Amino acid sequence: SGSRQVPSPSLPVYQPHETPIEAGAEAEFSETGAVTPHKIKTMDEVEKEAILNALQASDGHRKKAAELLDMAERTLYRKIRQYGL
Repeated sequence: SGSRQVPSPSLPVYQPHETPIEAGAEAEFSETGAVTPHKIKTMDEVEKEAILNALQASDGHRKKAAELLDMAERTLYRKIRQYGL
């Protein structure tokens, strides 16, 4: 059918730089050894933090921040208002 399968050694290995627990939660270990998070960030908290980081990285230039976030400028402006930034 014309499609070609890429051999797995050619594919990049995805290795996140931090686990969800490291990214936004304090954790403790239960008696069974399972991790129980104390505080997990909501998606709104994660998004707000990402926007703040992008604004800081772009020295406050919203157009550049939108590009860093791979987000339309209008969407970024709306979210800035939504989060009161």
